[in-house]
Amino acid sequence: MRRRNRADGKLIWKQDVKHTAPDKPYQGQYITMHGYASSTPATDGERVYVFFGKTGVFAFDLAGKGRFAAWSAGSCRPIS
Repeated sequence: MRRRNRADGKLIWKQDVKHTAPDKPYQGQYITMHGYASSTPATDGERVYVFFGKTGVFAFDLAGKGRFAAWSAGSCRPIS
């Protein structure tokens, strides 16, 4: 996950998410080039949410700090 300055494209912060479960091979028109997370970033103005396939859904605040992670099995945990 990366946040860039809209005006000049400079990197503001970067957070790597470690894959915890293997995903099925990417399928579809564009997903083969970018993976599951490329089409999912969404924000509520306070956090950015992104889906990483079987690895889960993650939320980061706008400063780049991980806030929580949830998995398809239903478990959820804060990210410290």
